[in-house]
Amino acid sequence: AWGHGEQHNLSFDLQCAPEQLQAAAALCTKYHNTPVCIDHLGKPRMVLGAADLSNENVILDDTALEVWRTGLHAMAKLPQVYIKISMLGWAVPGWCVKPEREMVLRDLVREVVGMFGVERCMVASNWHTNAAASDADFLSDVGPSASVLVSKIASWFQDYHEDDLSLLFARNAKKFYRVNETVD
Repeated sequence: AWGHGEQHNLSFDLQCAPEQLQAAAALCTKYHNTPVCIDHLGKPRMVLGAADLSNENVILDDTALEVWRTGLHAMAKLPQVYIKISMLGWAVPGWCVKPEREMVLRDLVREVVGMFGVERCMVASNWHTNAAASDADFLSDVGPSASVLVSKIASWFQDYHEDDLSLLFARNAKKFYRVNETVD
């Protein structure tokens, strides 16, 4: 199937567990002409522990994060691979109501942008059901409004140049998904 994607100028959105990222990198290496976008930050899951909002933990699960980081580093080496900054509550449930959790998440998001470069990252709201569902895939019943989500993410990049923000919030997605390209 991947070979057909190359033949027909298709891209692929990859949703997988962190444990699958290295195998995905091997596959993407084989099919280097197929653009791939990793969904949902590579899906690190509850890196601060349980989704219960009474959980005050701000110490990261280093074992889980090492698997995620190793896989993302392998994927980031491949120039045709992009990544979406989305479904952030999956990684850190309750991030939008606890400032300490938001800072942990902000650091993870900036780490990802550091790995891939601003040219291969895109912010996505994944706003299909409601704030909590699209933010946490039902891990939490708390989620930001769309405007709060965009404002918070933008604040994490307040030290970035306006051109970089344009890449993160629009131009990279337009490039990857070939928006406004003419079709023969």
